[in-house]
Amino acid sequence: MAKHTSLRARFLGFAGGHFVLSALGTTVAFAMFGAAEGGAGLLGPLCALLMLLYVPAGAFAAFLLNWERPAVREWFRAVALVGGIACLWGFGGFALCLTEPTSLFGFCLLMSTAFLASPSFCLMFLVVIQLLEVNSLGWALLWFPAIAVAALLPPVLFFLGTILAPDRRPSPDMNSEGGEDV
Repeated sequence: MAKHTSLRARFLGFAGGHFVLSALGTTVAFAMFGAAEGGAGLLGPLCALLMLLYVPAGAFAAFLLNWERPAVREWFRAVALVGGIACLWGFGGFALCLTEPTSLFGFCLLMSTAFLASPSFCLMFLVVIQLLEVNSLGWALLWFPAIAVAALLPPVLFFLGTILAPDRRPSPDMNSEGGEDV
C-alpha cells in the first residue's frame, strides 16, 4: 500500500516548485526589463504565464514525489496552509508599512517577494500600476483583494496540478507485496 502523503510533504513540495518558478520569474523579468524599453507592457503576459506554470509544476511534483491524489479536504488544507502563510506575509508586511517604527521592515518584507515569490510580485505590481492610473481613494478596494488573490492563486493552481496528475495509488488488483494476484 502506498504511503499517505502528509500535509508537511505537500507543503515542502509546493515550496520547492514555488521557488523554482520564482527563480525563473525573477530571471525572466530582469532580462525582459533590462533588454526592452517596452518591457513593462509584457508584465501582464509574464504574470499570467508564471501563474499558469503552477499547474504543470504541481503535476510534476506529484509525479516526481509519488504523491497520491489528494482528497478534497486534504486539498483545502494544503491550500489553506500555504495561502495562509502567504496572506500573513502580504497583509503583515502591509500592516508594518503603516506604522512608523516598522515601516522600513514592512517595505523590505513586501519587496522580498520580488525574489521569493515573483509570480505573486508581478501580480501585485500590476495592481499597483493600475492603482497609480486610477489614483482615487478607492485604492483599498483593489489592494486588499489583490493581496489575497496573489497569496491564494499559486497554491490553488499548484494543488490543482496535483489533482490532475495521474493517481499513484496501487490498483485494487495488486497485493501487499506489489505484485499481481495469481
